Amino acid sequence: METPQSASSLDIAVATDYQIESVALIDRAIQIRWNDGIDSTYHYIWLRDNCPSAFHPHTGERSFDLLSVSKDIHPLSVSFDDTTLTRAS
Repeated sequence: METPQSASSLDIAVATDYQIESVALIDRAIQIRWNDGIDSTYHYIWLRDNCPSAFHPHTGERSFDLLSVSKDIHPLSVSFDDTTLTRAS
């Protein structure tokens, strides 16, 4: 049986070890290529639904109606640094 003490000795990859190599705007999604060669795809509607501005700052409740967002939502531009998608407008 694994105890909390033995679990702490496991070698776990830290998310900060990954860097963004490139970002591509594809049909209805942003595709991020990481330095390990893996591609991650984030659909625009999912990004809008999970944007911190979508939630009330004090209650955490959703502050807009997702069904009112156009299914054709897309960013006009995207920029990034090594670890962060810094702007999607």
